[in-house]
Amino acid sequence: MDPHDRLFLMTDPATHKVVSMCTGPDDHGRCPRASEPPYDCVGLRMIPAAGSAADGLPFTVTATADGRCPLAWLNDPAPGDGDLDSVRPESAP
Repeated sequence: MDPHDRLFLMTDPATHKVVSMCTGPDDHGRCPRASEPPYDCVGLRMIPAAGSAADGLPFTVTATADGRCPLAWLNDPAPGDGDLDSVRPESAP
């Protein structure tokens, strides 16, 4: 997905005011606003406003440990999409 097709509102959790905007991760899952953690959005409430499957569903960014943009999970396939072996219960042979 072209990141320019997406928009996230970055809001202060205490005041609920928009403090900035972001387009989310690039095609490689990297943050477009910072080259490494800490990212600007950690601790903020994010509101997907356009171009994502989560539009209108706010969430708080708590941290990221793997160097990916904290919003990169939005690009990940939903559980059950694609290869069924990847979602097989552990007890299955």
